[in-house]
Amino acid sequence: KGTSRLIYSEEMNEFVLSQIETIPCNFDGNRRYTLPKEAARNCYRVFLDYLSRNNVFFNSKKIRMNNGPEELMKINKDERVFQLSKTKYLYSVCSNEVAKQEMRYDGEVLYTFDGYSFVKTNGSINKQSRLLTLSESQASNHIGVSTLAVTKDNYIILTKQGDKNVVGKGKYIVSASGSADWKDRIGCKSLGQIIVNAMERELTEECNLKKENIESTKIIGYGRLLDRGGKPEFFGITRLNLNADEVISIASKGEEVEKGLVNGVVKVKNAKSTIINSIKDLEKEYPISIQLQYYIDVLLNS
Repeated sequence: KGTSRLIYSEEMNEFVLSQIETIPCNFDGNRRYTLPKEAARNCYRVFLDYLSRNNVFFNSKKIRMNNGPEELMKINKDERVFQLSKTKYLYSVCSNEVAKQEMRYDGEVLYTFDGYSFVKTNGSINKQSRLLTLSESQASNHIGVSTLAVTKDNYIILTKQGDKNVVGKGKYIVSASGSADWKDRIGCKSLGQIIVNAMERELTEECNLKKENIESTKIIGYGRLLDRGGKPEFFGITRLNLNADEVISIASKGEEVEKGLVNGVVKVKNAKSTIINSIKDLEKEYPISIQLQYYIDVLLNS
């Protein structure tokens, strides 16, 4: 919705669902990400602008995807490995988050910064631009995760982003949306395990839940956020052993609410027509995130 764009395909989702838990992941020998020179040159200015918008900033250690499902689909099964490395949230701010910008500074008439270079190839008369693969991209590309919680009494939980939130400020989102932290990799042998860890951690943080409140989480899809430099995003469904009113009560007392990162929690009956109509009603008051729109599209096409 709005300026947000997500690209995904049914073929890609099928591949992710069938392979994400079995394809190994590798950190060994992969150097930690650093900003390319042209982006590093802008880092100070970009970060000051970022802070001037009253954003809360945590320079957390994140996990970068050095290649993606769209690339692994095209190679032999026994050669498939997800290549991952360490990055930082600041690097995403200075690469993925400026991917729609072109910059020129006073006193630097000959210098411009083209953020679109993080997203697409240069087109020509006979050749159209295309989205860069993750192995081609020089952006930070840390892993994004979103999950939709289903309660014991068969409701889904939606949250509203607070004014202090960096992404999706003031929008209705899924139950939890964030990114994979470096610590989420601990004890994992596959990218699928890392993503589930990240989804469940984000859910416990944003809704003030405990790990024991979660019964299971299943990955249902994958896409790339075009307005955020082609950053990878995984989608899941998490089942809880709590009723919806219990979740809302617990979430309202959480740190995310106190910090202004979450500004409300609502429940919607878990039925196809009810979900779609209820979210349309919510959208009359506030916009919805691209991640929530993804779930609606999946429902409409199911």
